[in-house]
Amino acid sequence: MFANFLPYLVEQLTDGYGYFGEKLAQIVQQTLILWGERDRILGTADAGKFEKAQAHSKLIWIADSGHVPHLEKPQITAQHILDFR
Repeated sequence: MFANFLPYLVEQLTDGYGYFGEKLAQIVQQTLILWGERDRILGTADAGKFEKAQAHSKLIWIADSGHVPHLEKPQITAQHILDFR
């Protein structure tokens, strides 16, 4: 089953996140985007696209963090969340 899922996942991630990409512009709430500077799962190229697609968003890069900044840098991540409120 995983062998069939992986090609689908790769296609979705490299093809503008499928239909999800179209939905980003519909988000009207203020949105905090926390992205690890060393994200090797999604990469870093799309972080700016997420920010531009959402009118009320703020992108913050988490230094020395990969795909899961809330686990890798929990204190820094939590502080950014608290500051955003």
